[in-house]
Amino acid sequence: MEQNKTCWKLGMLHLVYVKTRHRLATISISAGAGQTVTLPCQYPDNNTISVVGWSRTDLMEEYVLLYRNEEMDKSHQKPSYWDRVDLQNRLMQNGDVSLVLKDARTYDSGTYECRVVHSGLSEAKLGNSPICTIRLDMVCNMRSIKTDGK
Repeated sequence: MEQNKTCWKLGMLHLVYVKTRHRLATISISAGAGQTVTLPCQYPDNNTISVVGWSRTDLMEEYVLLYRNEEMDKSHQKPSYWDRVDLQNRLMQNGDVSLVLKDARTYDSGTYECRVVHSGLSEAKLGNSPICTIRLDMVCNMRSIKTDGK
């Protein structure tokens, strides 16, 4: 299988994007606790997006973020994500459905998936294949400790 790999390093944030020809690739991101992390995702279709669902594969029925009817829906959201997640652009211009996670915590490590429903489709379509899959690995912030020799 042919693949292209691109890496970016932005301070403590490391982003690796692997693009494959035959299947959806997983993006891997490493971030330090306390950082604001953006999980990038672009919906390639020009249809108007009516629902965005970000989930984590280990959370079962709860969402990281559910955006519908032009607002956040907390009724199915895991409480630990309340007031810490948002869409990068709630207008979803140019298909941008990237997730912004504020004050990232060590327990935020996991595999995140984004699904969308565009106008004209039923919300049941949220169960379809994800348009983005991202692996977030939280790393400890290591600070050098200086000793004064005492």
